[in-house]
Amino acid sequence: MAAVKTLPTDVSKIGAEGNVKLFGRWEAHEIEIKDISLADYIQTRHAVYLPHTAGRYAKKQFKKAQMPIVERLVDSLMMKGRNNGKKLMAVRIVAHAFEIIHLLTDQNPIQVLVDAVINTGPREDSTRIGSQGTVRRQAVDVSPLRRVNQAVALLTIGTRESAFRNVKSVAECLADELINAAKGSSNSYAIKKKDELERVAKSNRPENTLVAYDPKQRTTHLGVRIKARKGAVKAQAKHEPSVFRDQLYKHLEAVPPGDFDAYTNKLVAAGSTLEFLKYADALFEILIVGGLLQPGGSFVDDGAPPSPFSIANAPEPVQVDEIKKYVEVFNKLIRRYKYLQRPLEESSLPTLLQYLHRWPAAQKDRVAIATGLMVTQGLASAGCLQALTKDHLVKDGKSHPLITLKPLD
Repeated sequence: MAAVKTLPTDVSKIGAEGNVKLFGRWEAHEIEIKDISLADYIQTRHAVYLPHTAGRYAKKQFKKAQMPIVERLVDSLMMKGRNNGKKLMAVRIVAHAFEIIHLLTDQNPIQVLVDAVINTGPREDSTRIGSQGTVRRQAVDVSPLRRVNQAVALLTIGTRESAFRNVKSVAECLADELINAAKGSSNSYAIKKKDELERVAKSNRPENTLVAYDPKQRTTHLGVRIKARKGAVKAQAKHEPSVFRDQLYKHLEAVPPGDFDAYTNKLVAAGSTLEFLKYADALFEILIVGGLLQPGGSFVDDGAPPSPFSIANAPEPVQVDEIKKYVEVFNKLIRRYKYLQRPLEESSLPTLLQYLHRWPAAQKDRVAIATGLMVTQGLASAGCLQALTKDHLVKDGKSHPLITLKPLD
């Protein structure tokens, strides 16, 4: 790209040419700030030739609200230690990005930046209330200055991440991020993060966290913190896997039976919102046997239907080729979330195999084939079969059919 003209060639013509223009091209006096609450915090009134005012904005609280918004974008690009102080490089990136924005949208790039900041500043966030054992999250409103701060930070973080290992230059990635954010498109990193923050805050609003009044509950006085009893905490934790199961079912219920690519996509997408690592055992119980298990191997009796996707409930007759499709879903899921392989190999499979005496013969065959495929594909080691050497399984001969796995054609 040709070098960007940053200053008029003849300084004596400044008055004749009219207003001061950023980089000698973009006027700021016509910029419209559509959100009245941010009008005092997005500084465009004082035009500059370059986004470098050498102001001491950190000396006084709220002083940075007077910094030109383009300079705030430039300064935010200098994040991370390797980029500290490289303002000439950051200015050049912004200048090139503005040229690209003008070519793609035929708009004033400053207006596009202002619209992007307005659209990506979260209006609601959540904060931690309390300390130690009594911590909870509470939804709070976000001040206008913090909205601008977070918007600029999210825009530059998204630019930095999209430019990493990408054939596009940083200027092109910045231009794409600003254009998508100004449109409110979900392709923008900043828009997605803003929606995520607001969604978490909405779930922590007071009306969503009200609890029923318990006359037996002890009241807490000022300065006194009463810890929850361990038994109550453990009882509450027991119900968490069922909430995870219900949320996972919502992702899988819309998939037509037999569409394994859709199951893979839904499970991968669910991993971005559900805590797969925390509930790894529950996840594999659902995907292998079709539901949550109690200690002892029986299903949790809470009226929940079986999982839409489970190896044990694969259609009849039991065929290796059919089970391979289920195992391939596991393979793709673990390739995406590599931290799931260890709990599958060390915890989930050994625990499930020790309950095999409770399963019908057809389900044993399906799990036997799936276990063999997982071992051959490297998803689990043969060490997970040690659970079948327990006395109560060997004595009754119940582990023999599973240890002598069916031939895997």
